[in-house]
Amino acid sequence: MIFNTIDKIRTQESVKIEREVAKVSEEQQTLELPSHDPLLQSIVEYILIKDQETLEVECDKRLSAEAFGVDVETTGLDPYLDKTRLIQIAVQNLPVMVVDVWAVQTLEPLKKLLHGPALKIFQNGKFDLKMLHTGGLPVTGPLFDTMLASQMIQGGLRRKGERSNLKDLAKKYLNIELSKNQQVSDWTGELSEEQIAYACKDAYILLELRDILREELVKRELGSTARLEFDCLYAVVELELNGFFLDIRKQANIKESLRAEVIHAKEAAMKELGDINLNSPKQLLPVLHDKTKIHIPNTRKETLKAANHPIFNKLVDFKEKNKFFKDNFERLPKKIHPVTGRIHAEYVQMGAETGRFTCKKPNLQQIPRKNEIRDCFRAETGNRLVIADYSQIELRIAAEISKDPVMIEAYVAGKDLHTLTASFISGKPEEHVTKKERQLAKALNFGLIYGAGADTLRNYAKSSYGIDLSEKEAKEFRRKFFRLYEGIKHWHNKVNSQNKYITYTLGGRYRKFYRSESFRLTDRLNSPDQGTGADILKKALVLLQPKIKGLAKLVHIVHDEIILECPETIAEEGAIILKETMEEAGMEFLSLVPVVVEVSIGDSWAAK
Repeated sequence: MIFNTIDKIRTQESVKIEREVAKVSEEQQTLELPSHDPLLQSIVEYILIKDQETLEVECDKRLSAEAFGVDVETTGLDPYLDKTRLIQIAVQNLPVMVVDVWAVQTLEPLKKLLHGPALKIFQNGKFDLKMLHTGGLPVTGPLFDTMLASQMIQGGLRRKGERSNLKDLAKKYLNIELSKNQQVSDWTGELSEEQIAYACKDAYILLELRDILREELVKRELGSTARLEFDCLYAVVELELNGFFLDIRKQANIKESLRAEVIHAKEAAMKELGDINLNSPKQLLPVLHDKTKIHIPNTRKETLKAANHPIFNKLVDFKEKNKFFKDNFERLPKKIHPVTGRIHAEYVQMGAETGRFTCKKPNLQQIPRKNEIRDCFRAETGNRLVIADYSQIELRIAAEISKDPVMIEAYVAGKDLHTLTASFISGKPEEHVTKKERQLAKALNFGLIYGAGADTLRNYAKSSYGIDLSEKEAKEFRRKFFRLYEGIKHWHNKVNSQNKYITYTLGGRYRKFYRSESFRLTDRLNSPDQGTGADILKKALVLLQPKIKGLAKLVHIVHDEIILECPETIAEEGAIILKETMEEAGMEFLSLVPVVVEVSIGDSWAAK
């Protein structure tokens, strides 16, 4: 692929020798590689295919292969704007097949090969799969991704400078030095020998890299996690290609009123603080101290909220309104793709150390829970959105991991855990718990399952739920929580006493921690819980993908939420499939507590 480049450093003499060897045939060439490269000491052959007959013959030779490396060279990185120029397929004991896509008449022989039962080995396969798909060559069958394999082995331990691109993996696992000279070369014109050799090696190197990484995965008992990640690739490809529809006409209807709110909030803050730059901490800090006599270390929203002063609150109001407007009504529409008219975010499978997805360009997982913007993410005409999320999945996973009897019994009985906690904390019967008391219980449940102290609990309750707690209240509520959920307390004590530098999800995924620095108990509790949640969501995507083929489009995911877009006439059917599939995935990991999924159908994301 275009950004996973391999190019050896050669002397002028070796270049001359290679060019003489290359004269043997225009289609089939032999490339002698540097003897200091352990993998590439032997002669590597490749065949450059520019005609239909040769393509058919060479594809037939490879149909019985158990596995092959696949790579593409493209004119750019956008699957809707850029084109694939070369497709390289490497099989053991055969020349690397380098297909000039622009030269052959039809790619039907390649379709047969890419649809076959052989294991397809990629490096950052998501990119290649998207380019192949939009080029009329969708891939099926088992996959192996060397980048994902490396990330699983790393276990979230991201050392400085350590990456999972092909250059770094070749150095780490094969002791091969590879350059990126051909990465930015022009793939639209007449191809040079250097480009062909480079493309050939991109695929060839995957064969031995896969063997080494597979051994590492087996040694670390990551086989099931690896298969989950590899199988999930297909769903992620569909997700990114489908995109999410943002209705800019809907946005235009409310944009000016939101702009007016920002101006009003700015005026209110400046009335208190004077004519200063409200986005400049350097200007704000001395003025805020002068006005309030309160020392604060920074002007971040969380710090201002925790101080809870009327002037600070006005500044927070402006910051929140201004950020919301700029992020969602100025920057977001610029991300709409010119070809599809939709937003195609990038979903990173193991973007977080826990194994969770992250999202970028833009980060649709951080769209605020406000109707003003979520109502703009809509189904296109004739379609509906089917929105499903796991109910209290982090708490259910915590109950499973800790085997807390009270939590387990409550979930088995179908009780609401927030109401149960509120009842115990307040001393009221469950039926008399108020909405405010239940909100407090949510702050306790989600804040304390990972071992938050009293101060952290106070900040969390304030920033996430708008609940003010005194230090005394926080300590008392914390004491009562762990008296009710003794299994959670024992889990915390056990993890703390073990002091291990590695944690495991219920599915066997692990996360490592640095030994050279202190690491927090909250991280060691959080990782197996959220990591198991990631495993569940990914399993749901794997199970869902074949079930919705031709019926619905996967358009967005958050950490416990999946959104489909489907024709209005089958929205109810889509909702049933989504709910049942998500619950099935959850039950593969949780056996002590039931998994509950809540589903809604609507015209927009705000229907949830």
